[in-house]
Amino acid sequence: MIMKLKDVILKAVNAYPEQNLLAVDPEEGKQTLNGLLERGRRNDFGDGLLAFIIVELYEGLNEGKDVLVSSDSGLRLIRRAIADLEAVASALEGLE
Repeated sequence: MIMKLKDVILKAVNAYPEQNLLAVDPEEGKQTLNGLLERGRRNDFGDGLLAFIIVELYEGLNEGKDVLVSSDSGLRLIRRAIADLEAVASALEGLE
């Protein structure tokens, strides 16, 4: 599906478990794309993993403006991040 980058990021944020417990409502003030990115970079949401997801999607899909992107591209980025996190988890398991 083709969507605005901001909408892909908001879909990910709204799907995030327990997003109702975040320090800041991601929809507050119907933020701009750059506003979402800055809040993610500053971790205004109070959750480092969510901040990572926002920045990862933005940096991986952005081409300088609120472009139309494929939601499949966003999915590939998140799946790659999951694989990276699993590699880190495996390395930490090896410390036991």
